[in-house]
Amino acid sequence: MKLNLISAETAKNKTAILLDRRDEEMSNAYMIENKCYDEILDMEIAKINQINEVLKEMGPCPRSADEVYSMSIKVVNFVDKIYSEMAAKYCDDRALQEEVSRQRVIKKTIRQLADHNLNQLLDYFYSHGGPIIEPPVSEQTAKEIQPFFSRITVNALTQIEAVTDRNQAASPAEAAEVISAVTVNMYEGMSRLYAGIPEVKETFEELMQLYKN
Repeated sequence: MKLNLISAETAKNKTAILLDRRDEEMSNAYMIENKCYDEILDMEIAKINQINEVLKEMGPCPRSADEVYSMSIKVVNFVDKIYSEMAAKYCDDRALQEEVSRQRVIKKTIRQLADHNLNQLLDYFYSHGGPIIEPPVSEQTAKEIQPFFSRITVNALTQIEAVTDRNQAASPAEAAEVISAVTVNMYEGMSRLYAGIPEVKETFEELMQLYKN
């Protein structure tokens, strides 16, 4: 039997072709992988920017009950954005719709509490001849609290934001449960920072109950 041997030159050419093809496939794979990495990086940067934007809106740690209410509205608005992102995928999900409605009720309740607190301050102001009402938390105490307050806030917002990454596997109901739990833990941690200042501490505890109910 005659063997069909491949000449050294042919073998060399075929090897070169295979190597070129391998390099091209590796290059394409690298480009796809790199593109995916860039997309993930862009998404992570966008998330960080979103959280930083919320932190700017929230401002420094609150020094009074009215500032706590104002801050909590910013948190509700942040959560609303998260649910809006989820709604793009679960547009007809009943649990998600119920949670969105619940967020509206929470926001409305917070505004009512804030209005009630403001009316009490005005009553005190006019009934006592218009004195300057100093916040119960001094500037010095606020400076001492700020690093811990910021850490609690960033951790909570990051966990809430991460729900949109997990919702491919988690249902809207499970995601809503995570968001509520994180929010409760955040307000609980914040309340502990104001242990010696009942007005602010009790306001945070009041917010906790809104998310527990």
